Amino acid sequence: MGKIQQEIDEYLKMGGGDDLNDNIMKTAFGVKGLGMPLGGIKQNILRLTPNTLQKFQRDMIHPENIYVCAAGIDNHSDFVQFVKTQLSFIQPPSIKPLQREPSEYFGGEFINDIGAEEATVALAFKTVSWKEKDIYTFQVLNTLLGSSASFSTGGPGKGMHSRATKNLLNRLSYVDSANALCTCFSDTGLFGLILSGPSTNANELLRSTMDEIKLLADPIPAIELQRAKNITKSNILMALERQKDRLEESVKNVRDLVYICLESLNRLKRLEDLLSMNIVRILTKSQQIMLIR
Repeated sequence: MGKIQQEIDEYLKMGGGDDLNDNIMKTAFGVKGLGMPLGGIKQNILRLTPNTLQKFQRDMIHPENIYVCAAGIDNHSDFVQFVKTQLSFIQPPSIKPLQREPSEYFGGEFINDIGAEEATVALAFKTVSWKEKDIYTFQVLNTLLGSSASFSTGGPGKGMHSRATKNLLNRLSYVDSANALCTCFSDTGLFGLILSGPSTNANELLRSTMDEIKLLADPIPAIELQRAKNITKSNILMALERQKDRLEESVKNVRDLVYICLESLNRLKRLEDLLSMNIVRILTKSQQIMLIR
């Protein structure tokens, strides 16, 4: 227990636990499912017993929940036999396996006034799971807004055309950082914008966040949209240069999409076919949450 407590304390010191992301997720999905803190609840450590851990293993670690994947294997048959030898002790569950309940979206407002010198404002919307076609629209929107942290002077100019840099960081003196929020899961997702700056300018940060999100519903210039699509496609292709990312993509396709072919080429085509009207359509039907920290 002491070791677990130590690791959680270290996680909290590194910015995890009851942090901005946890508060956003809790505001969106409540205190269950996706709304639970990534670092867990500290008080629950004292309630852990050997029986609790054994029950978790029985309920969650069984053949139906295990996917074994590998890359760079010389002999597939030998690898399969090795896996069978190592994992043959895992037995099917004696009862019906637990099914994960889809997270229910609540939304709302959360204000955490801690008297800090810096304020963070987040405006987010419920979106779609990573398996739905509209996820490509949100990927492009994420690139379009971008992150002010991506800009580098004297370098290749990455991030210099993002709206987070052009419209917010470069124009507004009270904005210290601006970042798009785009996260997707197996059943839902969130998209939005996060601004940080002096707490004395909290109202201005909130207004700027709302104004920038509203601009996304206006027709997007063809050059800007094409640039965002090109950068998104480039990011996908560069990610798939890494073996572990290709492997993860393959496993997701087999697990959730029930076919072997990688989605990458289809994904690039869907990105290219994206029009400005698609963005307006998905934004007008989104539900919002708001968080001020």
